[in-house]
Amino acid sequence: MDPFLLSLALKACAISFSGKRGESLHGYCVKTEFVSYVFVGSALMDMYMKIGKVCECCH
Repeated sequence: MDPFLLSLALKACAISFSGKRGESLHGYCVKTEFVSYVFVGSALMDMYMKIGKVCECCH
């Protein structure tokens, strides 16, 4: 999975309010260091805000 596809998957999790899947993808982002891409970080923040986990958004 590349960073572009990952950001789309995170956006899909945000739309469907699939927090568990999104958190799993977040772990993948950290392991692969894709979290350093601005658009992946933005998709992570958007997902956490939409599923109501604001504290996780800041970590």
